[in-house]
Amino acid sequence: LHRPWYANIPFYLKKIFFLELRSNFLTSEIWNQGSRNVRDIIAEKIPYSILLFTTSTVIALSIALPLGIFVASRAGKIIDNAVALSAIISSSLPWWWFAMIMIYVFAYQLKILRSPADLPSWSDPLDVLHFMILPVMTIVILTVGTDTYVIRNIVISTLQEDFVTTARAKGLKERDVLLKHVLRAAAPPIVTILMLSIAMSFVSGAIITEVVFNWRGLGRLYYNAIYGKDVPVILGLTYISTFIYLAVRLILDLIYGFLDPRIKAG
Repeated sequence: LHRPWYANIPFYLKKIFFLELRSNFLTSEIWNQGSRNVRDIIAEKIPYSILLFTTSTVIALSIALPLGIFVASRAGKIIDNAVALSAIISSSLPWWWFAMIMIYVFAYQLKILRSPADLPSWSDPLDVLHFMILPVMTIVILTVGTDTYVIRNIVISTLQEDFVTTARAKGLKERDVLLKHVLRAAAPPIVTILMLSIAMSFVSGAIITEVVFNWRGLGRLYYNAIYGKDVPVILGLTYISTFIYLAVRLILDLIYGFLDPRIKAG
């Protein structure tokens, strides 16, 4: 305290880098129960956010990838226009509003899924998976249309390349052209969508989704920390979110060379 503020900057940066911070009021609930160490608080929330958003993204891309390729092969037709319309609608809907509609319909009207008020036993994997169905459905519905349309545009752009014309001139079937040539060339941007979708979920969508669905993850923790003005936790979460995003970008740079030989050659 006797030193000027600028002399303490390295000390504070070290504490943030290693998450050697103490929460003002939030505590860990599972690991080192009752601990106010920011590292413990964040560490127990990360697996739940990864589980929710990775599952949602993989399911959405599993639907969007084949559908996007199929739509690209039928550009300008009815199904193409339908996908474009669904992408516009889904990207325009407020996440929190659509999530509330999903909760109202499936949890309170049809009563086939659990409401956010009916919290699971977080130590029971099956109970957690059952509780996760509704938020996963919501995320998939809101993202699959946009993902399909983006993949459709990528594939259509790739179909205009010279090597596709050459493959067709050799007499290859259209299915082989799409799967063996077009999809391989379109892999880098598609993988980018997948990876960045997961990364950005921790930065933006996690807060809204986890608060509405009462999901125990980083987004909910972020909300509680902001609401309670718990600065150490906010600093820790901001650092972790930034680290995840930068790590994903680094991984993308590393795997691009394997996906696209032209990048490796360059």
